[in-house]
Amino acid sequence: MGEGYHNYHHEFAWDYRNGVKPWQLDPSKWIIWTLSKLGLTNNLKRVPNERILLAETKEISRIVKNQLSSFKSAQNKSSELIDQASANLEKFGDRLSEIHQELQTAIREKIEISKGTMNELRSEVRTIVQEIESAGKLATA
Repeated sequence: MGEGYHNYHHEFAWDYRNGVKPWQLDPSKWIIWTLSKLGLTNNLKRVPNERILLAETKEISRIVKNQLSSFKSAQNKSSELIDQASANLEKFGDRLSEIHQELQTAIREKIEISKGTMNELRSEVRTIVQEIESAGKLATA
């Protein structure tokens, strides 16, 4: 009932929400929001979407680095498939670093990122995650 997203609370303790995605069940968020509409709470704080995406790219970058190190340790079995997966992970890691840097710069300079750009970056990060997951499946096969 929202506790599955508790790590979000630790990353952004000032946000009243735990589940920030539309599909994430978070009854506490809706209770607090309803109380604010009734005037029983006020000044609800929310983390900007740019900061959330920045945290997501940081975590995904960590996962890519872990996957890359496991591929490199498996390279003593060197196969064309492992070499290709390793090269792809390095490429994904570089792109994630670029996205992370773009978001950090926008936040630092208080540049508003358009919804379209945010959706494009989020979509690109999702694609990278899917590629990493499929590469991980190949590595364990």
